[in-house]
Amino acid sequence: MSTSKRIFTILGGLALLIIIAAGISIYVVLQNSLPQQEGELHFASLNHKVEITFDAKDIPQIWAQDEHDGYFAMGYLHASERLFQMDMTRRVAQGRLADLLGPTVLNIDIHQRTVGHDRIARQFVSKLSPENRARLQAYADGINSYVKTCDALPFEFQLLQKKFTPWTVYDCVSVFSFQTWFSDYLMSPDAFLTKVSDKIGYEKARSLNIPYPKWAPFCTPPDVAAQTNASSFREMVAKALFADQDLPFRMANSSNSWVVAPFKSKSGKAMLASDPHLETTRLPQFWYYLGLHIKETNAHVLGITTPGLPFVTMGHNTQAAWAFTVSGVDVNEYYHEKINADSSLYLSPEGWKPLTVIPQEIHVSGQEKPYRFDIRLTEHGPLVFENDSLQKHYSLHWAGYDVDLNASCSAGFHLAYTTNFEDFRHDVTRFGALDANWTYADVKGNIGYQLGTPVAIRPADSGNMPVPGWTHEYDWKGFRSLDETPHAYNPPRGWLATCNNKQDDAHLSYKLIGNFASDRILRINQLLSSKEKFSVQDMYDFQMDITDAYLLRWKDIIVPLLKQTGHDSLSAAVQNWNGKMSTDSHEAALFSQFINRLRHLTFDDELGAQSSHIGRSDLEAVYRHGPAEWFDDIRTKDVQETRDTIALRALKQTIEISGKKTWGDFQTLTMQHPLAVVPGVSTLLHLKHGPFPWAGSAGTLNASFFFEDPKQPNHFLSTVGPSWRFVIDFNDVNA
Repeated sequence: MSTSKRIFTILGGLALLIIIAAGISIYVVLQNSLPQQEGELHFASLNHKVEITFDAKDIPQIWAQDEHDGYFAMGYLHASERLFQMDMTRRVAQGRLADLLGPTVLNIDIHQRTVGHDRIARQFVSKLSPENRARLQAYADGINSYVKTCDALPFEFQLLQKKFTPWTVYDCVSVFSFQTWFSDYLMSPDAFLTKVSDKIGYEKARSLNIPYPKWAPFCTPPDVAAQTNASSFREMVAKALFADQDLPFRMANSSNSWVVAPFKSKSGKAMLASDPHLETTRLPQFWYYLGLHIKETNAHVLGITTPGLPFVTMGHNTQAAWAFTVSGVDVNEYYHEKINADSSLYLSPEGWKPLTVIPQEIHVSGQEKPYRFDIRLTEHGPLVFENDSLQKHYSLHWAGYDVDLNASCSAGFHLAYTTNFEDFRHDVTRFGALDANWTYADVKGNIGYQLGTPVAIRPADSGNMPVPGWTHEYDWKGFRSLDETPHAYNPPRGWLATCNNKQDDAHLSYKLIGNFASDRILRINQLLSSKEKFSVQDMYDFQMDITDAYLLRWKDIIVPLLKQTGHDSLSAAVQNWNGKMSTDSHEAALFSQFINRLRHLTFDDELGAQSSHIGRSDLEAVYRHGPAEWFDDIRTKDVQETRDTIALRALKQTIEISGKKTWGDFQTLTMQHPLAVVPGVSTLLHLKHGPFPWAGSAGTLNASFFFEDPKQPNHFLSTVGPSWRFVIDFNDVNA
């Protein structure tokens, strides 16, 4: 063998050894970061022995003597499996992402600091009752004890070269405030309408504030009145996590929940079904499922928790079961503020007042100096939007600025002990500013519904639009009392359902303001009215149902257009379509593409990317009732388009796009961990799964909320759907 060949052989062997050594090293680190699930651990801070068991599906059950030890164990479990997720959640809540991920996420930090979960938490930490402080501290101690005793931090920390700072009671409170904020923020149209009114004018923007349709059902039944390198790597991860500046790690997006009375149940006992809808594309998923058993207080609760908080948010305690959906009730007000020339004063009803200025520093990874800016507050709240070209400034008032977070913590802990509807009502209406519909069922056969959202008393109707801040006309006058809020208990029809639809109208002495979904409630009302008695299997089947009853309303729009354009056979197929959004359905693809094209052609010329905020039922309302000016394309100066012109254009594009393709050709689901952007790590740890052809739509009970792929026009990425499915029949609680 020649010398050169020998050298190459030796170098090749050395390279192979290095690769093998690196692989072994990575494997050892990853193995060391896995939590211990067998054996004994010893912690001096525990009062008694705690046992944690895992069932056949690896659901942990905590068996503790007292609350301190139970919440300590919950913190330990959360940290052992979700430490990076928890760290990211508190960074999002507190506006500290840039310290980890660099300048790509700086604007998110600025926004979060301005909204103020950080300020709210610091205000309430000192106001916590000794009992709540002790519970939260025990939970935090459990988290930190895991970090101190684990062999290695999860791989995310090691790849990002960051340490975990100890968890505190302040972290719990800031995460709690953040989670209650996002239940409303995701459905509220206020911010969208505020920005659009600056762009196209107040009156035209107001035409997009579509009232709840008359054909859509309410939550409370009609027969029941309200009664009691490093940097580039960090940037890559930041973009994967926060595409379009969207915020993950939030507790609510939409959801379904319904309850069935014993006389409508085949078992003769009450039933509850719940499937909260959250982002389904990120791994790990949001919820952490566990059982908590505390001998001292006789607590036996099983359900889903939010890593970072020690509350069982949905579940049962053998005596009662509960769940929630986003309510859509408006808990925000955007005030148009007049600011003086040097930006130091704002105009109030009493004259000019100084803005409260709070200096901020945000540490940005890779930069020597922190980013500094000022939060400016009026008596309504922080200035959150500024339109420099129009010299307009908007402040935000949120119900979360008015609630008592100590009382909210008490309610969160007490919910696990709920055994009757009256206690339940009081608990869920003290859950901070959480914008939620709550359903209830118990072992005695009772079922109930309660709106948990704080309902502001508004002297004047803002219509979700910005209001003048220099007058008292739009100042809130507190919140509605418990008995004034929508609720129902043991209705004669034997069931209650909520799918983010409007709660009530007829039985209220005031106008309930908000943004409500009107589609999925159609389908569950059909199904729960379909027969005399229901089984657990029926509940399963309903949760998996992929019929979009709402889309059938579009038949009388699409069928005439198809006939007009000579597509007779296709019009017949559409006329006979049953609304199933299956992956093999051509009709499902056609309906979805037509609505998407109609939205683009109607609104893109004036709203641009903001047109994605226009929902299907709002588009339908504009199509059927106007105003007609929306259909004229302002980009064609010498042509005035009509509704029919735009509709025919949308249909032509739809036919060209859909061809013989099916819904599964257009809608896909991909699930991946944020660090799946790192090729080697992604392959090694199987961090990405998909894309899969995906069924369902925003109107199916087995929901799929999708958006158009920016990289592939007319292709849809399913991003939100059922994050957990839960059915309980009190005939057999343990099942």
